[in-house]
Amino acid sequence: NVITKKSTEDGYHGRFSASYGSHNTGRFLFNSGYSKGKFSAFFSVNHDRTNGHRENSRFDMTNGFAKLGYRISSHFSMDADLSLASIYNENPGMVGSEMIDNNMDIFRASSSVSLKNNYKLASGALQFFFNQGRHEINDGYTVGGVPKDYLFNSLDHNFGLMFHETFELFPGNRVTIGADFKNWGGKAWQRKIETTEESTIADKSIEETAAYVVVQHDFFDKLTLNGGVRFEYNSVFGDVWIPQLGVSLRSFEGNVVRVSVSKGYRSPTIKEMYMFPPQNPDLQPESMVNLELSVSQSFFDSDLLAEMSLYYIDGWNMIELVKINGVPKNLNTGFFDNRGVDLMLSYRILPELRADLNYSYLNTSKPILAAPKHKTYLGVLYSKGPFVINSNIQHIEGMYTNVSTKSRESYILLNANVSYKTSLLGLDSRFFVNGDNLTGASYAINEGFPMPGVTVMLGVDINF
Repeated sequence: NVITKKSTEDGYHGRFSASYGSHNTGRFLFNSGYSKGKFSAFFSVNHDRTNGHRENSRFDMTNGFAKLGYRISSHFSMDADLSLASIYNENPGMVGSEMIDNNMDIFRASSSVSLKNNYKLASGALQFFFNQGRHEINDGYTVGGVPKDYLFNSLDHNFGLMFHETFELFPGNRVTIGADFKNWGGKAWQRKIETTEESTIADKSIEETAAYVVVQHDFFDKLTLNGGVRFEYNSVFGDVWIPQLGVSLRSFEGNVVRVSVSKGYRSPTIKEMYMFPPQNPDLQPESMVNLELSVSQSFFDSDLLAEMSLYYIDGWNMIELVKINGVPKNLNTGFFDNRGVDLMLSYRILPELRADLNYSYLNTSKPILAAPKHKTYLGVLYSKGPFVINSNIQHIEGMYTNVSTKSRESYILLNANVSYKTSLLGLDSRFFVNGDNLTGASYAINEGFPMPGVTVMLGVDINF
């Protein structure tokens, strides 16, 4: 349920942003909004591009967004939005096994129309949404190999209706009911480059229907209980009940203790089941039970905030890519359990100086790609007048870059950005410099795909 931007102040306003930096990387954005009386409009267009830090790693994206809103009465309003995106990217391949012409052209479109209501005791919305994507992929070839004589094509869709209504019939109580329907799927085919002959790989569509209720109640401003259940029916996998339960306790000032138990559920995607290898039409949904305990405490008029979270995930039917006799295939790999702890400290040392410290520990029964065992983050923000200086250091340890070979990666990153606010031709403006991986650390998140070294971006934001 994505809540998109909306113009809320009467009159016209806009923003222009441009930045340029390493590897011929550029980011450009323009948006504007208008609101008058019952009518509002918002429009945005942006373009991102880079040559990449490796040969054959170019990326280009241009997308536009528009939203219109109208307040029908004091209780009802309507919104409609449209988003279009054109994307081109190149895959350079693994180091030592470089790819040529492994390119992807994508065009995506999404839109929605919403009718919202807002009363003293009830509020909610009815929304229709539609999302579609067109992909054309050249699988490419390795250096010294033979170019492919076909292009992979796919057309996916996801559309449906969502409804939800929240009732506050008496103080401290909220009841939310909702239902949704969606149809998702797609078609995939190969097209010969010379003859344009096509051969269908998959053409599938799946329907899901769900209804849910969530109840929350506050007791004496100290205790909050919430619970809910969702019933979901899938045209392929049948029905499933998905419950959740949570408790929040505020024993004394600045202290909050939260406990939650919930079930997670994910159906296999069209790509995982029916598209190109390693597809598997016999896949079953992933399921899990998540238990979480968190304690937070604020000190010194909330200048210091500390929080600790403990969690345990017990899951089954996890979908993984497994090689059988050297052939990759998506399989449900049985049970898994993950457990960990998150620690957070945030301290406003001075009115213009704040420091943040985060630490995460994750223990998994099975290797998970790009999931570090230890992750530490320290950030310092200094703001004085028009100047803002933000610097952070991040330490990653024990991160899997290849689950098959169990290869791991550890590294330290230093990042910083500096900005200066001023008036440019009477317009509020901000000039900035961003620097990432300032020490030039050598690391990879996926084995064989090294990340960039030092990168620098310079830019300007102008509001009008």
